[in-house]
Amino acid sequence: MAKEIEMKNVTRRGDKYRIRVFLYTDANKKKHFHTETYAPKATKKKDIEDELSKRILEIKATYKSQGSDIALGREMFFRDFVEDWKENYASDPENMTISLRDSYYDLLVRKAVPCVGHLRMGEIKKAHIRKIMDSMRQDGLSLGTRKRVLSAVRSVFHYACEELDILESNPSRDYTLKKKKTDSDKTYNVFNESQYIAFLDAVRQGFDVRAKASQQLRAQKIIPIDAYQMHRDLNEQWIAFFGLAIYGGFRRGELLALTWEDINFDEMLITIKKTIIKKKNPDFSESSDDRKEIQDVKNSAKTEAGNRIVDVPDFVIQDLRSWKAAQKDLANKLGHHQWKGYTGEDFDQNYVFIDVKTGKMMDLGTPTHKMKSVISMYNDMHPDAPLPMIRLHDLRHTHATDLIYKGVAIEEIAQRLGHKNIYVTLTIYAHYLPKQKNDRKISKLYEKPKQIRTA
Repeated sequence: MAKEIEMKNVTRRGDKYRIRVFLYTDANKKKHFHTETYAPKATKKKDIEDELSKRILEIKATYKSQGSDIALGREMFFRDFVEDWKENYASDPENMTISLRDSYYDLLVRKAVPCVGHLRMGEIKKAHIRKIMDSMRQDGLSLGTRKRVLSAVRSVFHYACEELDILESNPSRDYTLKKKKTDSDKTYNVFNESQYIAFLDAVRQGFDVRAKASQQLRAQKIIPIDAYQMHRDLNEQWIAFFGLAIYGGFRRGELLALTWEDINFDEMLITIKKTIIKKKNPDFSESSDDRKEIQDVKNSAKTEAGNRIVDVPDFVIQDLRSWKAAQKDLANKLGHHQWKGYTGEDFDQNYVFIDVKTGKMMDLGTPTHKMKSVISMYNDMHPDAPLPMIRLHDLRHTHATDLIYKGVAIEEIAQRLGHKNIYVTLTIYAHYLPKQKNDRKISKLYEKPKQIRTA
């Protein structure tokens, strides 16, 4: 009977369990509980129940022996305390917004918990905070990302020190991130004008793919494969995507969140008012096939300044027109059984860039893989003049540096990129800034390159 009563304090969440144990009632008749997330080592139902029951008894014994929930809080593992922070502190709108809570929680789970999640709150010192930061620096993460993780960690310890008073000092309070020379002197690996024109021309024209002679094992038989060459085309979607990336400087999440309603074909304007974010999948468990993270649309850009309207060259708009017509044909070809997007009068609610098998939102990883594939195929065809293997996000830097070299005012570049002020832009692109400025309209600044002019 005792075990049955104890099990009422347990809620299953995937492969883990949320334990809530009553501790005491204070003078104001307020009940105080201990809450933690526990992952049993056992696999059988009865063994799991025994393990959970034992953990509940341990919690009660710890509180009883120490005489207060302060000692109990110090004994909580950092990974469990993060869950408590999220539920009882970060979810309070007076403490932080929902979007900030989700961002902090994601950073804590991915960057801090792997380093110190196994330590108890009372064990964590300044050296452990340094371990988290050093691990991210070794992984090549930017100073900005490291600062956000540090802010998230500080919020957790603020809750422990100031709100719950379970720790005497905050080990993250006095830790500072020093900007190294490499952070301030950073330059970006970008395409120059001739390179991005060659890249776009290759996307438009396709590739002659060559394969060497080889052998394959099929049904226990060695099958010789002769050398061959074939032409591989990219569909209109990628012509439009890379054109917007290079001539608009948009972030990946902004591009994938675009719907046809966001494009003003007549005025050649693109409205940015949402982005794609990744968040924890509530249905995920280690035993399921569900993804650990899922992507969703956030109905605002990355920052308030990110909500903007950007003009692009007319030939980019023409590529978008072609892709929209092709997308309509694709929807008709797939039919209502396979096409999961909108049809008829609601067609403009479809995402501009999609999974061509379903019409649904394109996965965030797809453009990155396509970018690498395009550069690799181009370099195979042009071994004497290869393109640098830059990142997808470097197309945004390519656009910014190209505008700087063309003499566009830094204020206009900041507005196009969605920076909150020009100081952000100046910090990032200080090495590229020329003295002259030019305030011409961006869509009039470019002429269609000869390589991609149609007959």
